[in-house]
Amino acid sequence: MRLVQRKAVSTILGTLIFIGILFSAVIPMQLMMKQADSMFSSKQWEASQEDDKRDRESMEVYPIPSEDATHINVTLINKREFRIDIVRVWINNSLTNITTSIETLGNIQIGPFPINPLNGSVFDVRAVSSRGNVYTAETGLLYYQNGEWVTETMGIRLIFPSRPGGGARDND
Repeated sequence: MRLVQRKAVSTILGTLIFIGILFSAVIPMQLMMKQADSMFSSKQWEASQEDDKRDRESMEVYPIPSEDATHINVTLINKREFRIDIVRVWINNSLTNITTSIETLGNIQIGPFPINPLNGSVFDVRAVSSRGNVYTAETGLLYYQNGEWVTETMGIRLIFPSRPGGGARDND
């Protein structure tokens, strides 16, 4: 009869040790895994929101060369309902890092960016946003030929001079 009591005690002690290991190792590990899954889901949702904003971002780029052909100014127009941060401008293979923002449905002019055109020169102007989108000029490539600027698309440039007594006008 004493033998049976000892077997019962060892079974109970073994069960208690197993339950102790379960509560001290396995359950905390499962809780940590659930927390890691929750953090992963949260980061995945944030990334999808940023991807959605990058996909919805829209901007127009208009390079405006100076009449004396020494520099190019660039007009940027935000076409969406959130701010766009511009981080760099490319003119041909020349990269210029900048830090500027275009507010909702707003526009800005940046520059001047110095250039040295020769007859037959081609200028490819692009702007890069902080979300990684690259925008090319709406007018296409700029060509400098025989002292004049030519674009791939047609555009009209209007200049309103000031007239004495008729009220001041500006180029905006």
